[in-house]
Amino acid sequence: MISAIRIHLQGIKTSLAVRMAYRADFFISAFIMLISEFFGPLLTYLIYSNETSLPGWSMYEVLLIQGIFLLSKGVSFPFFFGMVWNTLERVHDGTFDLLLIKPRSILQMVIVTGFDSEDLGKLIGGVALSGFALYHLPRPDLYEWFNFVALFVVSLVVMFGFALILAGLSIVWIATTGI
Repeated sequence: MISAIRIHLQGIKTSLAVRMAYRADFFISAFIMLISEFFGPLLTYLIYSNETSLPGWSMYEVLLIQGIFLLSKGVSFPFFFGMVWNTLERVHDGTFDLLLIKPRSILQMVIVTGFDSEDLGKLIGGVALSGFALYHLPRPDLYEWFNFVALFVVSLVVMFGFALILAGLSIVWIATTGI
């Protein structure tokens, strides 16, 4: 277990080192990723500022839902959703065999080598948007926080399962980036 965590940390460190070779490109990419994810909350703000609303929902409740979804994407996309693109590229290039000869699990190696650091902007945006919405809503009690953590873990499991299915399909259907 400890060695698996070390491998993941080393993969994250290596990916960040590669992306930080051109720091301006890294920060601009993360910023553009963050800005593109804020079009939904901006649209929500525009709807609510024009005297229109979703019946039964306050603006901050809708922003909280969007923030939690962005937070879920912010955890799953950089840490394990990169296995989809990683598998797709390696199968297309014919280098997937290199992962098969490693003395580790193939799934672990695909996840480690598929870390995408520019998607960390989604994580930062999700934390910021959720925090902003929570600041304007009544404070949740301990039971509600426990429910949130449990459901958030379930959302990550669903995202992982979806990524795993797409990665498996990319082995069968080669060069299908349209998926």
